[in-house]
Amino acid sequence: DEALIHCRQAVGENRCDPEGYVLLGAILQEMGRPGEAVEQLKKALYLDQDFVLAHVQLGNIESRQGRRAQGRRHLSNACALLERRPPGEVVSGSEGLTAARLLEIIRSTPAEGRE
Repeated sequence: DEALIHCRQAVGENRCDPEGYVLLGAILQEMGRPGEAVEQLKKALYLDQDFVLAHVQLGNIESRQGRRAQGRRHLSNACALLERRPPGEVVSGSEGLTAARLLEIIRSTPAEGRE
């Protein structure tokens, strides 16, 4: 709850930073509030349609919620974005994961209904 309060404060102070919305989405997801998490992640993508972690998180949430087509679309978008980056580039907000490693994780993680 405390993390949520502080994150909402930070987002309120800088509404144009997509990273804040992605972090807020992750917190809400961990709190078991996937609908609210999706709203925040969509705000991040509105600000930066190429924000890889927003696509990854949305893909995972949508798949878990039974919206497999939307989940696959977001994960496919994330893969396409990662393929265009240098393999050793660290992905923003990923705690040090490189583009190649995150791409490997996405491709190796079975998702319900993902082709």
